Amino acid sequence: MSSLLPNKQYRLVFKFRNKKMKIPRDIVFQVTRGFRARTKGCLKLASVRAAKALNYSFYSRRKRHAQIRVHWISTINRSSREWMLIYSRFVGALSRLNCTLNKKSLFNLALTEPVSFKCLVDESKYVINERTEKLRDISTL
Repeated sequence: MSSLLPNKQYRLVFKFRNKKMKIPRDIVFQVTRGFRARTKGCLKLASVRAAKALNYSFYSRRKRHAQIRVHWISTINRSSREWMLIYSRFVGALSRLNCTLNKKSLFNLALTEPVSFKCLVDESKYVINERTEKLRDISTL
C-alpha cells in the first residue's frame, strides 16, 4: 500500500478528519484498485474507502509491531527463567545497572548468544541480591 504513495504527505493527509481536504484523484484510484463495486470507480465513494483503507493499514502496522514486541518479551522471559529469574526482575536489574540494551537486542542475545545472555542474567542476579538498605550507624549514639 505504501509503495503506491509517492510522497509522505499523502500518508499524513488521512490522520486528520477535515472534510475540506482533497485527496489527489490518481492516488485515490491507485489505492482503491481491486476494491468491490462502485468503491473502486466512483470518486466520491472511492475517496472515503481510500481514507479508511490507509487508516486501517496505519493501525495494523502499529498492531503488528506490538505483537512483535510481545514475542520478544516472551522469548526473553523464557530464556531468563531458564536461569531462575523472571522477566520483570531481570529488566529492572538491567535498568539499575544502566544497561541500555533494548528488547530487540536482548531477544537476539537470548537466541544467538546464550553465554552472553547468561552473563547478563548473572549480573542482574548480583544486583538483585545486593543489600539495598544501609546499616544503621551507631557510633554517634
